[in-house]
Amino acid sequence: MPPWNVVVQAYSPVGRALLRWLPRFRGYAILGSMACRMLPVRQEASLRVDGREITLDLKRRSQFAVAAQKPEATEAGLLLRCLRPGDVFFDVGSNWGFFTLLGAAQVGEQGLVVSIEANPAVVPALLEAVHRSGLSNVVVVNAAVAEIAGRRVCLRRAFCQADTSSFVDADASSARRPSVVTRTLDLVWRQLGCPRVRMVKLDIEGYEPLALRGGEALLSSEKCDSVQVEVSQWTLERCGVPYEQIYHQLRRWGFQHACWVTPQGELRALEAGAPLPVGANVVFSKPPLPGLEAGASQVGGQERVPGARPGGPRDPGFKMPPQGKPDRAGLVVRCLFLILLGATEARAYVDPGSGALIWQVAVAGLVSSLFWVRKIARWLKRLWRHPHG
Repeated sequence: MPPWNVVVQAYSPVGRALLRWLPRFRGYAILGSMACRMLPVRQEASLRVDGREITLDLKRRSQFAVAAQKPEATEAGLLLRCLRPGDVFFDVGSNWGFFTLLGAAQVGEQGLVVSIEANPAVVPALLEAVHRSGLSNVVVVNAAVAEIAGRRVCLRRAFCQADTSSFVDADASSARRPSVVTRTLDLVWRQLGCPRVRMVKLDIEGYEPLALRGGEALLSSEKCDSVQVEVSQWTLERCGVPYEQIYHQLRRWGFQHACWVTPQGELRALEAGAPLPVGANVVFSKPPLPGLEAGASQVGGQERVPGARPGGPRDPGFKMPPQGKPDRAGLVVRCLFLILLGATEARAYVDPGSGALIWQVAVAGLVSSLFWVRKIARWLKRLWRHPHG
């Protein structure tokens, strides 16, 4: 198993203070990114992956969240383990480019990363992230991946989600929503000269079955080794295909080995006869997955026997956020924040020119002040009970 290590370091003292001390309440990334936008300093952070540096823009909400909590730890570790220098990696539904930047740093200058993103409003952020990181082995394609090429579809922004989240809307009649032309995986693959693809990552918010149909020539050939798919219940609602069809399609094309990421961040092999996971990232592979044997699981890049208690020294790489049970006061604060944030998001959704950014700043400041009042009250209570430490 090749070693992998990810370290985040902000360039400015203010950025380091925000990443270290900002409370991790629901929506903390909104407050952190807004603070970075208002401060006249260089608000960037470096994400070092095995000695290679990737630059994050802390003024963007989704990138601030990655720098603060480093989510999708297991998926990132598996990606770094599967890719090798000189490989070709397809990142379908790349968003602002988290996995694109990781893959480009891993495959090196001799490799290639094809980053496909449907939302035209996100593509400038993706190109900016690639440019800041100094990567020259990334090809960015602004298209929606589907089973048929050449169709124009509309995009809908996910309600109360990250600043870069969107999905394809079946109703193409709305002129106010952004639109994009569809392409198939096979078309993009043939335009690149039919190279050997080490991994294809699919995360397109419920339209994964249609993208798989459009990539049958690539996926059924011997030139594709593994596929990572986000399997969710949205497939039936948004494209009329049950999620079980994803498993049947890929197994028919020769992907006999599979593993999935549990909600606790464990990487488990999918055994024959076991229930099909849903609401998780699943990796299908034709050759055996490196470092993963049947019956074993992975946690944060380290092997673990099922039933054993995780422990050992602290891992300097990606770590999942703590899953502690919130107390009653914290739950009230989070519910209040969700209600106020939902109201501001609904106001922006109905009337884009309503100045919802100012309302979001006020809401985030209110919730942050409530959080710090609770922290100070707890500290004073401990000091009163134990004045000598």
